[in-house]
Amino acid sequence: MSLQGLPRVTVFLEQVVACLPDWAASLQPFPVVTWHQFVEYLHTVVNPLAGEEHLKEVIQQLQLMGEVVYLKCEETDLIILQPRFVCGTLCGQLLSPEYQSEAIKTGSYTKDQFQLANPGFDAKDVLLVLSALGICTELSAEDDLEYEFPCYNLAPPSEAVTLVKDEDKWAEYGGVSLSASPGLASVMWPRVQTMLRRSVARKPGEDTELVQTRGASSLSSRPLEALMELRGDQIQVKVRGPSGSQRSCFYFMEEILGIIDQVLLEMSPGLPVDKIILSSWDLKAHKSHPMQWTPGHVMKAMMEGGWSAELRPGESLASVLCFGCDSVTDGLVPGPDLHVSSMSTVTRQSLCTLLDPPHSQGRDWCMLAVQAGLSHKVPKLDIGSGAYSQTARLLDEWANEASSTIGG
Repeated sequence: MSLQGLPRVTVFLEQVVACLPDWAASLQPFPVVTWHQFVEYLHTVVNPLAGEEHLKEVIQQLQLMGEVVYLKCEETDLIILQPRFVCGTLCGQLLSPEYQSEAIKTGSYTKDQFQLANPGFDAKDVLLVLSALGICTELSAEDDLEYEFPCYNLAPPSEAVTLVKDEDKWAEYGGVSLSASPGLASVMWPRVQTMLRRSVARKPGEDTELVQTRGASSLSSRPLEALMELRGDQIQVKVRGPSGSQRSCFYFMEEILGIIDQVLLEMSPGLPVDKIILSSWDLKAHKSHPMQWTPGHVMKAMMEGGWSAELRPGESLASVLCFGCDSVTDGLVPGPDLHVSSMSTVTRQSLCTLLDPPHSQGRDWCMLAVQAGLSHKVPKLDIGSGAYSQTARLLDEWANEASSTIGG
């Protein structure tokens, strides 16, 4: 493991680590402090002259060492002085099967209801931590402020969370299915529902409605509708709108996918996820198993025929990716035309895993160098295996050329 780029261990850090256990013990049963309290304590107990940047570096080191859990919050950041508290005592209890079986089936609690269910903690403080972890979120109710816990929601699917067929009203359809490692989708799903609720809460003046049940969320942003469903190891997103709403449908879909991408980034950064495209024709016909195309199929079609390439007779790339909107396709850069530097970290890692090991027939990073027109760079790049990948070096070298594109 390379330690390059990590801050050095300092005397100040050692002093902070030494004082944390006693401080955490004095705060039991809730060893959680705000950033302001953390700064004040270290100024009082360790070093009154420690600056803001120095303290930020120390908290980063403590997080990397596993000494604390640092939570970014909208109002004030929180620091959990005992990681075992949040992973075991708090979440271990609240997310246990026994607790969930006794939880309110709608998943919505008032502060008083949550306090009654958890008399050992102050509800206000605990809800702040759970909200920062993405386990719950504030939900404005008619008479009181409530907290929505998607992980407790056992409400069965209803007509309110389905796309009811109405050919006269709905003309534009599109969909994407996100597929990841087995079991990940079900773990992600409650966090996705939490973030959907927060996204809606940030638009109080818009005509938007979100209805959530166990395994499904229906989002209406008039005149558009979206349905998000947990289906096995996939999260499926479908969007529809009236005739002429192709551009709005595209950006509505992008907004929802952006929320899911952010959840992935927070929970499992670097994990490969396939975005499988669904047939707009089959979605419009409300088929239970619409035709699907993998990213490989889509990229191959794009390289062969551009936006007009047909995935099947009558259904083009533009129609399934961009709802057939010319103004959208005109503003997008096709994948093959993107510069090599646009390649995602996950893709780079996958290439390095595939091409770094020497191949008996030369099908390794050296072949990529030849195809990229960089065969003359091979002696420079071939410095033996070590901390840095030869494929990664090659990609960095290739990216120095302005004309280097993924398709090229």
